[in-house]
Amino acid sequence: MYSNHFKDITNHNGAKIALNSFIKQKLSQYSSKRNYDFGDPNLNYVSVLSPAIRMRILTEINIIHEVERYFNYNRVEKFIDEIFWRTYWKGYLQHRPKIWIDYLNDLEDFDIHQYPHYSDAIEGNTSIPCFNIWVKDLKRHGYLHNHTRMWFASIWIFQLNLPWQLGANLFFNHLLDADPASNTLSWRWVAGLHTKGKSYRARKQNIEKYTSSRINTYGVDELPTHAITDERIYIPMDLNLPKPIDVKEGSKTGLIIHQEDLSIIDFKNYDFLLIQSSNYNPHNQSKHLSNFIDQALKKYILKVKETQENRLTIYNWENLNDIRVWKEKNKITHISIPYPSVGLLEKPIFKLEKKLDIKFNFLINQWDKLFWPFCNKGFFKLKKKIKPNLDILLNSA
Repeated sequence: MYSNHFKDITNHNGAKIALNSFIKQKLSQYSSKRNYDFGDPNLNYVSVLSPAIRMRILTEINIIHEVERYFNYNRVEKFIDEIFWRTYWKGYLQHRPKIWIDYLNDLEDFDIHQYPHYSDAIEGNTSIPCFNIWVKDLKRHGYLHNHTRMWFASIWIFQLNLPWQLGANLFFNHLLDADPASNTLSWRWVAGLHTKGKSYRARKQNIEKYTSSRINTYGVDELPTHAITDERIYIPMDLNLPKPIDVKEGSKTGLIIHQEDLSIIDFKNYDFLLIQSSNYNPHNQSKHLSNFIDQALKKYILKVKETQENRLTIYNWENLNDIRVWKEKNKITHISIPYPSVGLLEKPIFKLEKKLDIKFNFLINQWDKLFWPFCNKGFFKLKKKIKPNLDILLNSA
């Protein structure tokens, strides 16, 4: 059902075609129909581009540029807001990195044998038919409609009485758009930990309405939610994003590309290129997810090879020594690399910086630089800055 779509969006051109198709055919009805999950991506009114956005195969500003060709801001404000929810979650986690650290530590500490419903839940063998279908769809396709993700998380937490962290881990290991920030913080939001005391509860009537009654809601209860408590308090930190490093005249420059950002296409300032060749997978994520990332990296490398083959080398994160050899062989004195947001590549990149005994020049996407400072509180603080800062980005492009 989704396989051809995801195969097509593993490179920029394919993702842009999919975006334009969505804009022309569905965007005008996005606001009224985005919450409906009709079961088939051809029938739904969401873009299903989040896996490409996750790796910046397609950037947020790419999307805005295309959208503005057809619609004014007010007409598609809801769609633009949804793009910014991913930005908000990433920025929020940058301000509170301890949430991610605590989440990983919690996963290590859980004894799953304490939770009698856990095994049935992850295998889709519960007494709730719709939940079982969603588990199997998640594993089969690596994707669930966003509204369905909310119902799933609510049933997991409040009906099956399972820790939100274990549910977030299931999603993180299977969703093609698995992002440490949006996934972890969305689960915390459903649990009532993001906005204290405000949880999300799945209800039969809501599920039936937004699936056009195609889903069997047998077994979904609507009992009052029990409070999810967590005494840990996360005070926002200053971002302290690194400043650009000046390149001394005569320096040999290198650029390292990783799976978190495949948007870079301008290589004129670099003598040597090093591109990640295969998925970095420390959390044993699913084959679907690994294959999607591998295909995206492969297509990016093939595109770069068309013009840069003579100065291109590939690497993977399991062999950091190969990167040291690349640096020393080419006498590289200045290395640039996309800045790693809190999550998968933060530790290995800073470990590499230390191993190479060199201070990286971190490339921070202008989108993040403009919007992350406003993500330290609720979404409304960011929303007030969306339109004026978009005008800055669009006018500077």
